[in-house]
Amino acid sequence: MYNSVAWNRYYTEGILHITCNGEILKTTPQARSLLTLSDSKNANLFNDYSFLDKNNYNPISLDKIVKKNVSYIIKINSKKKSKYISATFEQSENKENYIVSILDNTDLIEKILEFKKQEYHQRLLVSSINDIIFEVNKDGIFLNYWTNKPELLIHPPSTFIGRPLTDVLPQEISSKILHLIRNSIKEKKHNVFQYNLPNANNKQEWYSLTIKNIPDQDEIVAVVITDITKEKDFQDKLIFWEKKFYQAFHFSGIGTTL
Repeated sequence: MYNSVAWNRYYTEGILHITCNGEILKTTPQARSLLTLSDSKNANLFNDYSFLDKNNYNPISLDKIVKKNVSYIIKINSKKKSKYISATFEQSENKENYIVSILDNTDLIEKILEFKKQEYHQRLLVSSINDIIFEVNKDGIFLNYWTNKPELLIHPPSTFIGRPLTDVLPQEISSKILHLIRNSIKEKKHNVFQYNLPNANNKQEWYSLTIKNIPDQDEIVAVVITDITKEKDFQDKLIFWEKKFYQAFHFSGIGTTL
């Protein structure tokens, strides 16, 4: 006999009684509707439906061993729209079968899956970034950062997040950047600034800093920093050889004759 109290407790949900092998013994009308099950005779919950792990939504296979009081996701595919049903297993009174309560969670799970998709795309985007991107407010305070190369950071994140530019960068550089940030916010335009800083070996490293407005943000900008040391070294060498060629051509006897 079924416990009527337990059976009715899930009246707004669907409830099934199944064997440990997944064979469906009894269902409520709500369960048949949720599972689009016209006839439960010879139906098997484990074999006839696709199950997803609720933590990562990856496909899993259920067999004789299922965890009690743990929710799984049943995915039901259709031509119009997939349906996602939460399923929780409890052992029945004889401890050989299961009572399974199911609930339609399609709207919630679709939102979670869309969020995970956006998160995945964001990770792909960040993984392709060789620059450092900071989120900075109008007062020059670091709010957040993104980079695929943490070694580019001069200081650990814990030392600059929530702190102003003036605490992290030299005064002459930070004051210039802060001025450009406020100008970008006011004028709604990008600003570019180049500066250099000594590294651990006391060698000068060159950086290009671009301040960009963020849509729908009136007091926050994105600060993109690119290491341009190699480009700067190449440019300096090019200028040096151009000057050397100019001097050789104009001040040597053959060059003067030519």
